[in-house]
Order: sequence, then structure tokens, then C-alpha cells
Amino acid sequence: MYAADVAEHDYVWDLTRVWAYQPETKEQLMAPFTADAARPAVIVTVQATAIGDSYCAVAWAKRLFDWADPQTAVAALAADDEPLSAREQPMPAWARTIGRSPGDSTTKDVQRLRDAGSKRHRALS
Repeated sequence: MYAADVAEHDYVWDLTRVWAYQPETKEQLMAPFTADAARPAVIVTVQATAIGDSYCAVAWAKRLFDWADPQTAVAALAADDEPLSAREQPMPAWARTIGRSPGDSTTKDVQRLRDAGSKRHRALS
């Protein structure tokens, strides 16, 4: 995992350090986000903005700009979910909640994520 991070990014992500002891679990947790490079970029940009981490927010917004489009990057920085599809909107809403106060995430929030994922899977079938 460390070698893959260094090969792709020239450094080892903190997330990799955390999950290096359980790589299978990390892969299962990250699978929904790795299907589309823009997904984790939206989540990190939104969370970083929510907690006031301007460096991380701008760094990930630049990636989002490259992987998605300028409107999505600006929307993530501005906490504006309107440009996102109804299927995509639960993700940044949840990310902001987790960024600001993880204990405030509810089963309703998680169900919205599941419902959005289910719609995606039905659409791909």
C-alpha cells in the first residue's frame, strides 16, 4: 500500500497509514468511492471546507476541477449542492455533517447514502 501511494502520489497518505494493518477492510470501505475519482475529491473538499482547512480544500478542489468540471469544484468549495444530481447530493451533505460533528450523523443520513447508491446500481443494471 505504501509503495502504491508513493508511485502514484510521491508520498504516503495518512489514510494508508491508518489502514495498512487491515488492507482488505480499507478496500471494502473505499470501494464505493474508487469507482469514480471525483467522488473522494468531492467528499474531501467538502469536509475540508466544513472544518476550515483551506489548504486541503483547495488542493482537492484542484483535483476535482481536473477530474470532474469547474462547476463541481466551485460547488464543493461553496457548499452548494444544487449543481449536483439528486443521486449525488447526499454525499456532500453527509460529508459536511461528518466534518463538522461526526456524532450528528443519523441513520437517516446513512439511509440517504444507501438509497442514492441503490439508484446508481439500478441505473447501471
